[in-house]
Amino acid sequence: MKALRFCFASLFLTGALCGNAQGILRWTDGPLTWERFQRVDSTQTDPYKATFSFSKENKKVKIDGILYKYMDVSAALDTGQCWVQTGKDTDENLQRLQKEFDLLQYFAERYRTDYLFHSSPELTNQHDAYFGTDKKHHLPEVVYIDGYRAALEACKNGKSYEDYHVSREPFDISKVPCQIEKGSSDAIISLVDVIPTGELANHFGPAVGFRAGYGHREGKSLFSAELTVGHTGLDLSNFNPFRVSAIGVQGAHIGLMARYCGRLFPIKEGGVYLSGGAGYSCWKHGDIMAHVAFGGITLSQGVDVIVPLQKTMNFVARKPQLRDMSLHFRLSVDEMYAAPQKLLAPTISLSAGLDFGYRNITKALPQK
Repeated sequence: MKALRFCFASLFLTGALCGNAQGILRWTDGPLTWERFQRVDSTQTDPYKATFSFSKENKKVKIDGILYKYMDVSAALDTGQCWVQTGKDTDENLQRLQKEFDLLQYFAERYRTDYLFHSSPELTNQHDAYFGTDKKHHLPEVVYIDGYRAALEACKNGKSYEDYHVSREPFDISKVPCQIEKGSSDAIISLVDVIPTGELANHFGPAVGFRAGYGHREGKSLFSAELTVGHTGLDLSNFNPFRVSAIGVQGAHIGLMARYCGRLFPIKEGGVYLSGGAGYSCWKHGDIMAHVAFGGITLSQGVDVIVPLQKTMNFVARKPQLRDMSLHFRLSVDEMYAAPQKLLAPTISLSAGLDFGYRNITKALPQK
């Protein structure tokens, strides 16, 4: 009886195993069969041995146009380290092993869920100690291994295995209960072409440059601050590294704007937005170190078109995030006021670029 009682002491939980390693059977591959064991006589007193472990695998799955990145965890059996004595391959013994395997899968699923959100009830007060300040995160396997061993001992002493229920339904990452922050942070990068008209056109040609900004998206609205830098020509024919003013430019354009965009109507998950803003901009004539700038308060109005490119539910990030990447186009008219003693005619701005947005993901609270 003593030998039978402790026959499962040979169930060793090793470190994480590569899911594709030879001889590894995951719990998700189906119920155990004796064919997975080496049918050899043994001098050991135990009737059989099964080596269990956690199998961890980073996965990418695209569901309904959304790319999910996560780490899957499953109970695994190392078939190369399993054996059974002749005559001990009974249905009763196999059923006991399957219950042990199911129990380990229960803790594997807890491990996976906690890893998705990088938190665990057992680790609430130790979160910083385990995660630190770097970009990587590691949950201690021992928490779940110890939980498995304690549950195994409890079941041997009369507790029902049914208290640790697992489902044979395939894991669906898209059905994991989670909540996503309503607002998102957006990084905006664009190539821009600014065309002066009226009085400015007498001094400058079109300015080509970059626009970069940071925004906050809330529902159908986007608030952003953006910096535009461009030039209307560059002459390096007389370049002298000891004289900065020797770099000749026909003109330079700089603008700093606060902008609001509100969606007029949707196009899939993108749409057409009406935008408006205010800020300061200037046009500078001549050498970098010379000449007075034409500048003043600038009002802007225009239309933005947002085209979604990719949406990613990334549970492997330091903080789980929903990431959006979109292509955007903008046509706007900017009016400059209080330039040298008069109103200057509007300028037309054409830009195209990428919008990177992200929102944090947290575990959904259970419904009361």
